[in-house]
Amino acid sequence: MNEVDACRAVLIEVLTILAKDLDKLAVVGGWVPELAFPNEGHIGSLDVDLALDARKLEPKAYESIRKKLVDAGYQQSTEMSNRFFRHIPGTSIQVKVDLITGEFPKIAADGTHHRIQELAVWKARGVDLAFTFQQDVAVEGTLPNGGHNKVTAKMPIIAAYLCIKAI
Repeated sequence: MNEVDACRAVLIEVLTILAKDLDKLAVVGGWVPELAFPNEGHIGSLDVDLALDARKLEPKAYESIRKKLVDAGYQQSTEMSNRFFRHIPGTSIQVKVDLITGEFPKIAADGTHHRIQELAVWKARGVDLAFTFQQDVAVEGTLPNGGHNKVTAKMPIIAAYLCIKAI
């Protein structure tokens, strides 16, 4: 498994793990072009960036995003609570997963982070566009353990993605 395949496998796995919250998150970052224009060659990054909708995710004591990822074998960064790592079995590849959010002035305008469940999630300017202008996308492929899955996720439309990247 190469790095791109490993990263895609982690993307699919994370979306599977967080299936109950798919309406409250969006794929952002380097995977958007690949998902919007499949089979055109991966031009994105070798990590996974997911945006969380801080307006919709409620505190959960037993089924938090952090708990779900840790229970599935993801290691939480000791330096950034919104960053997780997934080691790919049988390889030396480790994929980084960053959880970010948008600037939602009505729910906490001050500071650089929103508190979402147990995580201090970095607010990235423009990421809220991923929730205002979005589309569904099917993401299918091999999981890190060799299984196969298909999940439908949300991502920004290309115009919103370009605005996010430009800000």
